[in-house]
Amino acid sequence: MLVVASIAGVGTLAPNALVAQGARNARVTVSIRPETVSVGQPFVVNKLWVLLGTLAVVLVGWWWHRRSANVPPTPEREAYRVAATAFEALQRLALHEAGEPARHVIAHVDVMREYLQRRFPAAHHGLTPSEFVTQLAKEQFPSQHDKLAALLARDADLRFAATALDADASAALAAEARRIVRDVQDAHEARLRAADVGPQRPRRR
Repeated sequence: MLVVASIAGVGTLAPNALVAQGARNARVTVSIRPETVSVGQPFVVNKLWVLLGTLAVVLVGWWWHRRSANVPPTPEREAYRVAATAFEALQRLALHEAGEPARHVIAHVDVMREYLQRRFPAAHHGLTPSEFVTQLAKEQFPSQHDKLAALLARDADLRFAATALDADASAALAAEARRIVRDVQDAHEARLRAADVGPQRPRRR
């Protein structure tokens, strides 16, 4: 009877033990839950990092602005140097020898017009070839206007009419564009030298 009672006691106590174990688990869960739900501290840390990052960006921008203000601006490259460099590159490409004589002339005329526009801003790209020549005639344009007009007319035919052109003629037209630029540059440098020397003073006796 005692054995049976012991077994029965175990049987009757087992559910109570399970209940007690469940209660302990419940208490553990309740004690842990406030720690897992608390998100205030990480949120504050993240917000602080955002503020620090924004402050760093502002400081870097301020430093770069001060640095840029203290650095003198790079002077614009002289117009003739730009044109001469472009002409040299076109000579190395030699499009007229590679079966592209029209493109060889068109590229040279583009460089020439860009140079002339920088020397004479009133002769801008929006002008037609005839208007371009007329505008340059009003300026101190040293080169021959008729040769410039003929070159621009031939360039227009090559661009829009796709007229035939051989390599020799292409080379000659490209050389004409380079010559016009060189003539204008020589006159420009002569004016600069005259401005540096200034008017001659009469000698004292």
